[in-house]
Amino acid sequence: MYFFIRHAAKLCGIPIRSVERPQDTLTAKVVLKTSSDAAYLALLNLVNSKLDEFMALTENINWTSEEISERNSEYMNEVVIYVDTILSTAQQILPLDALYTVGSGALEYIYNSIVSAFLSDSVKRFNANVVMALNNDPQMPENFADERFHSTDLSEIYKDGSFRSYLIEARQLINLLSSSQPENFMNPVIRERNYNALDYKRVAAICEKFEDPADGIFGSLSSRNTKQSSRKKSMDMLKKRLKEFN
Repeated sequence: MYFFIRHAAKLCGIPIRSVERPQDTLTAKVVLKTSSDAAYLALLNLVNSKLDEFMALTENINWTSEEISERNSEYMNEVVIYVDTILSTAQQILPLDALYTVGSGALEYIYNSIVSAFLSDSVKRFNANVVMALNNDPQMPENFADERFHSTDLSEIYKDGSFRSYLIEARQLINLLSSSQPENFMNPVIRERNYNALDYKRVAAICEKFEDPADGIFGSLSSRNTKQSSRKKSMDMLKKRLKEFN
């Protein structure tokens, strides 16, 4: 088991010293010997630590950009390359159930990090342009997740689930922020169908940071756009109703 963790760490680009067998930590020794599941989770924690390095690049995002970027962010390109390396390595040395644990855990961690970026205290406000740009970011790992889920034959075992199911919260959040009628989030039927992975309080905190261009210095010009004005009114209504709900 220890050999597996050490070998996997080496192939995945994780410093070997970070997984060296501890000589004086009884708890760590017990964990390593307890079960293979513990070993898989230990590897996943190491992978997530490495992912933190890439996801930290979200700090470089211009959250109030006046332009819409049509390219994937640099951090997401790095993330997909790394996860691809992880899964390629894991596929060679792990049973399929462990491969699923590592793959789903890593992808879920990535998407939780995207949601956390919106909630970060360092992000005071953001606009629709950055939401549209970020919409490109999840599409890359979503497509990657689908391809990997089928190419590794996991789809034959986990017929009721897929890697994509672990990406749902960030996807639903971006869909909500991109919606022309975000206030529909308060409709129980629509919420259950389209936004069932989203938490009220988290949505409220994130929406409070959303600043439509019509809120800014060029508001009088932006408000001439009927569609944008209607969307702003809907977002304002959602903010109001979320405050009342909380």
